[in-house]
This record gives sequence, C-alpha cells and structure tokens, in this order.
Amino acid sequence: MIFTQLDNPKPMEKCEFVTKIDSKSITPLKPTEILDLCGSLCSPCGCEYKQEVFGGGESNYQNDKTAFHFFKKLTTDTVEWTLLKGGLEFTLVDDTYGEFVDVDERTSFIIDWDKVYQLIGAGEYQIKTVVNSIGVEAEETSIKYCLFEYDDCLADGTVRVEWWQSGMILNGTEFGGEELYHSIRLKSILTEITPDYIVDSYQNNNRKRIAFQKEVIRKYSFNSKCIPSDILDLFIENIVLANCLKITNFALTGSEIIEKEVDVDSIDETKHLTGSLFDLISLTFIEKVQNRIKRLC
Repeated sequence: MIFTQLDNPKPMEKCEFVTKIDSKSITPLKPTEILDLCGSLCSPCGCEYKQEVFGGGESNYQNDKTAFHFFKKLTTDTVEWTLLKGGLEFTLVDDTYGEFVDVDERTSFIIDWDKVYQLIGAGEYQIKTVVNSIGVEAEETSIKYCLFEYDDCLADGTVRVEWWQSGMILNGTEFGGEELYHSIRLKSILTEITPDYIVDSYQNNNRKRIAFQKEVIRKYSFNSKCIPSDILDLFIENIVLANCLKITNFALTGSEIIEKEVDVDSIDETKHLTGSLFDLISLTFIEKVQNRIKRLC
C-alpha cells in the first residue's frame, strides 16, 4: 500500500452517486453468484472485502507480508503506523512485527504476518496511519486483514503476487532508486496455459527452410475473484508496471508454482460485477527466465 497524500481519508468508503440516464434493463448478479466469485473466508456474505493473510507456515513462502510506504515531501514529514486488534494497539516503530525503515525520502514498514501470528495470534487486524506532511495531519484506517494460521486447505485457491518497484510512474508515484517490495494474496485461479513455441529459421540456396533455434516459453493465466476497485487500480496502475514480479499458486490440485519470476504478457479483461461493489481482472503472465532454447547449428 502506498501513501503519497490523504485527500480522502477513507477511500474504501466511497459514496455512490446516481444520475438518470437512458439505458436498457439488465439482470444483476444474484447474491449467491457474487458469493461464488468471492469465496472469502473472512466475509462469507460477500458484503465487505477483507484481506486474507497467513502466518505460522513451516516454509517462508507460505507466510504473507504487507508493505506500507510513505514518501516524504519534506524531510520533516512523519508517519506513524499502529496495528489494531479489537481494543488493542501495537505501535509499528521497529522490527518487532516486521521490517521498519526510515530514511530521508521515505518511511516504510513491511508487516511480517508470521511474526504477528507468533507474538499476538490469529484474528482480525487493521492498520491505522497518521501522517504529518507539510504541517498538515491526516489519519487513515486500512481495510481489515484476517490473519489465519497457515493451512493448505484454507490457502487453497489463492495466489500471492509479489512485486518490486523503483523509478517513477508518470502521473503516479516516484519510488526512487531503490526497489521497494510489495505483496498481496488474492482469491484467484492460476493455471499454466499453452506455451509459446518459437522457431527461428532461414532459407538456404535450395529454398529449403532450415531451423537454427527453437524455444518454448511458458505462460500462465491469472483470473481473480472479487476485488474492490482499489485493487483493480493497483493492478492496472502499479503491478503491471513493476520492475520484477513473482507469483505463487496455492492449490491442492493443479500447477505447482512457487515464487515464479514472471512478466505481464497481457491484460486480458477487466469487468465490473453489476449489482455489487466488486471487479474482476484477468491477466496472462509469461516466464521471465526464458531458458528452454535449443540451438541447432
């Protein structure tokens, strides 16, 4: 999650405005259809989006992290993060619950949910952010994070996307020269699809086609379940522009994909679910390390 300014302190609580326009009648999705596309452990009614995270896994890749980055306008700007659980508050000012960094141009905190699980336990959490920038103070409370002990069955049907950003996105965020880490786990379907098969060849004097190199490039189809518009925007305006991407598939059946380094090959579809506050996105990933190459001459 990235904080540059807090003009709207509650971006997840947007009002809806209705304007009368000429239109055709459509059939909205039934609640059960929306729920089937959501399948959330945290909010089974499908009314509220909550982020599922895991700790307590035996392997590092099973445990989640969530990154918060605040970019300073002045070196005197400050940010304070507080982890909330029920009526309890835990100040995030050191490496107790993750990784804390405070330098001239930014302040960052990467929550290690395994540390939170070990020290506090499972449950529902939020992160309160208080920013003082150019003498103006603003406060924001995040979406809710549901922390579970890692279990293969509970994690089934989720995909974690990790990405690193540096440089500047025009009309967006300036990340600076250091690659900054981000991560999100979503209810999604990730499958390996038909790979690209590339043959480089030439035609000899007898007009015979001679292949001198053959290559196979693996590709993966990603289809999200229900996500709020904020996360859809995160994909379109940030994730697909990342320096580096890694995907991990948590599925009891299907392709085993663990921290596979990929690039975005295409944005296949974005769709708003009529009658709900949710969206869908479909992407195609292509493996970044393309080393299935055979040279024939």
